[in-house]
Amino acid sequence: MGEAHRSQLGLPGEAPAELVVAEVRPGQRTPQTGRSHQVMLKVSDVAAVVEMATARGAVLVDPPRDWEYGERQATIDDPYGHQWVLNQTIVDVAPEEWGGHTVTPRHRAL
Repeated sequence: MGEAHRSQLGLPGEAPAELVVAEVRPGQRTPQTGRSHQVMLKVSDVAAVVEMATARGAVLVDPPRDWEYGERQATIDDPYGHQWVLNQTIVDVAPEEWGGHTVTPRHRAL
């Protein structure tokens, strides 16, 4: 995605899921003492997951926020030291509408 700084894998099905793997970039979610990673998890309702997680001991780092690119996100730290970015698609927005640009996927030759 973008300038090849992350990859996203979508899994279809009755309850679709997505996994995002991103490089560490200076000034953007760099590892902290005691934390080497952050997990982004796509959910159907960010607010409900935040409520459930904080009721079970998670700490809210960033409250739910709607972004111009059509996503709602919140960040929590779970009781075991993992940081989660919860992501919910609220509207499908073309990248050009928020200042991005559409990138044609690269295909590997067989």
